[in-house]
Amino acid sequence: MPDRTFSELSSQEWLLTNGIGGFASGTVAGCATRRYHSLLTVALDPPTGRRMSLLGGLDETVILEDGTEIPLSTHVYGDGTVFPDGWTRTRPVNRFLHDGWNQRFILDAANEFAPQIDRSVRLYENCNAVRFEWEHIPKGLSLRLAPLVCWKDIHQEMQPWDGFPFRSEPFDDGWLVQATPDAPEVKFYASHGVWERADWWNERLFHAREAERGFNATESLHCPATLTMPGRSKNYPYLIASVETTRPTRKAIRKMDWSESHLTPSGKRELDLKTHAADFLVSAPSGRTTIIAGYPWFTDWGRDTFISLPGLCLTTGREETARQIVRDFAPWVKDGRIPNRFPDDPQKDPPAYNNIDGTLWYVRCIGLCGLTGELRPTLDAILDAHLSGNVGDGIF
Repeated sequence: MPDRTFSELSSQEWLLTNGIGGFASGTVAGCATRRYHSLLTVALDPPTGRRMSLLGGLDETVILEDGTEIPLSTHVYGDGTVFPDGWTRTRPVNRFLHDGWNQRFILDAANEFAPQIDRSVRLYENCNAVRFEWEHIPKGLSLRLAPLVCWKDIHQEMQPWDGFPFRSEPFDDGWLVQATPDAPEVKFYASHGVWERADWWNERLFHAREAERGFNATESLHCPATLTMPGRSKNYPYLIASVETTRPTRKAIRKMDWSESHLTPSGKRELDLKTHAADFLVSAPSGRTTIIAGYPWFTDWGRDTFISLPGLCLTTGREETARQIVRDFAPWVKDGRIPNRFPDDPQKDPPAYNNIDGTLWYVRCIGLCGLTGELRPTLDAILDAHLSGNVGDGIF
């Protein structure tokens, strides 16, 4: 039996980021409990552009030589059903690798000496793609994968509609799905295996955290095709989902610096914090770097950026990154305020200046970064607006 209950496993969440506003997230139990849980969420115009979820889940099933199927996945449905029971096979070695999230499954939940399989989830650096890899699959076993795709704003629940997806077809290297004519193509690449068209919906999936917040909490995800991969004695089976025009290479996987392996446990914890601080730093194609402090809910909100900047940048040796973030906000100061929120779709909505203390955090960071002299005109404008009592008049 598992060491932890379903309630415990489903309440523990993990998050990976790709450096350009995209992310993958989920729970240790394997089920989604939030509308934001997705294995591939992309920022269409990074870092502040609209963020869309494209891969809501991945059903994984191990097939034994005698045809017996052992599910590794888990979903929760609107009537309270928890199915299948993959969560019972997960073991408490779930961990972050230096470049992703790793999870271990035991094939017989009642036998702790049964064969075990490790599965990792990794994102690519500055690239909208995710890679899944399986290790230690016993010889003679096969793996069947059912990607569950969607096309939704991250703040919404996916629901079926006629004509979805617009395209679903095999191509030379795998399977291609395009939700709508103007949506990006999602290409699935695999190490080996056979694709078979599926075209079914996994319906009425339930998100408990959304129900607690009083929101619509059910969605449905579409399986365009399934992939069956016979086990191999050499090389690890893998599956890649990508919206990039070319196939991502393994060298592009987002990596962390774990070179200080000689550190004490407390030193390793400090290194972990320093390393994973980079998860919240985001680069734009223009070269602008900013902070997304509130994954998965929002983008680079001004107040949260400058509350978190000292811890994420200054205490981790990223002083120049901190200075550049501070400089990049200066042109946006208006009537004594910095923007509190850059909208998900800047083409439709202007920045929102609906905060007061965000500017004070910004002023503090100007001083901490040693930019008082360089940004004196900005500081003077902020001070004048505050002294005149006109901070943010007419700005909402």
